[in-house]
Amino acid sequence: MSNITKQQWKEIEQALSEMHVNVRFEYKGFELTVQRIRIKESKLALRVYINDEFKGSWFTDAIDGKENEVSSIFKDVFKLCQKSIYTAAEIKKVEKALGKRQSKQLYPNLHEKHSYWIPDFSKGSVLCSQYKKLEGLTLISI
Repeated sequence: MSNITKQQWKEIEQALSEMHVNVRFEYKGFELTVQRIRIKESKLALRVYINDEFKGSWFTDAIDGKENEVSSIFKDVFKLCQKSIYTAAEIKKVEKALGKRQSKQLYPNLHEKHSYWIPDFSKGSVLCSQYKKLEGLTLISI
């Protein structure tokens, strides 16, 4: 567990719900900055920056299994997303046409999911619930 109190977590969650956000944490020697950014015309998100940087190479290195400067905290501070390789409608269609046994033989990854990490969180409560589980997380400023 982190050494941030329940009252501080409430204050953090309140700050993350506001329009202008700049919350800073320290985790394993890295400074994490959370800011609200505009993703699309009418969509906002909370973006996590590590040492005030955001690099696409962190994500490609994670896919390739390479080590980089943030490999030790990458999966802890970013959001894990999963997406099915096939949609439910496609799975149903294949299983109806081939049957469950044959569909498993011809499509061995029919029910598998693709996992990836993103630096964006939709709500402050989602970010807080993930960050509460981090050992050694300290609050720098709200």
